[in-house]
Amino acid sequence: MGADNMSSVALKLYQGLTDAGEDKKKAKIFATAFEELEQRYPEVKDLATGAQLTETSLLLQKEIKEIESNLNIGMSGIQKEIKEIESNLQKDMKEIESNLQKEMKDIEYNSQKDMKEIESNLKLGMSEIQKEMQENKIEMLKSISQQTWYYFTGLSVLAVVLTTTTAALIYYLK
Repeated sequence: MGADNMSSVALKLYQGLTDAGEDKKKAKIFATAFEELEQRYPEVKDLATGAQLTETSLLLQKEIKEIESNLNIGMSGIQKEIKEIESNLQKDMKEIESNLQKEMKDIEYNSQKDMKEIESNLKLGMSEIQKEMQENKIEMLKSISQQTWYYFTGLSVLAVVLTTTTAALIYYLK
């Protein structure tokens, strides 16, 4: 409240007291003035003193430091947990990577093994086919040889028959 408001209340009080003649009127004017003052200003007991403000400020500062300390401790714990989680994640990732590499090597080994087995089966199959072809070739050569022998035998018989027929013709023609 400014000095102007205070002086206006005081002025109203003075004018009221000088105009009022009776004690009841004066008492009513005092009561009204005090009521106006109470409305404008809080009671002194409700106002904090400088010592109380300083004490409150110190208590608040102490509480703030305690809260900051607790927060720092909490943050430290959280950071520790984060580092543990990161460490565990890295371990898990390394384990997964190791397992994947092992599985890839197993797959590669099994693939190579399967390829060798297939290659071996193909070679065996080709060997059997070559053997069958050789056997067929031998059978064909035997068959051709036998047919050739029959052919030459037939030609020999024919030659004998022709020679005999020619000799008989010559003999009869003479």
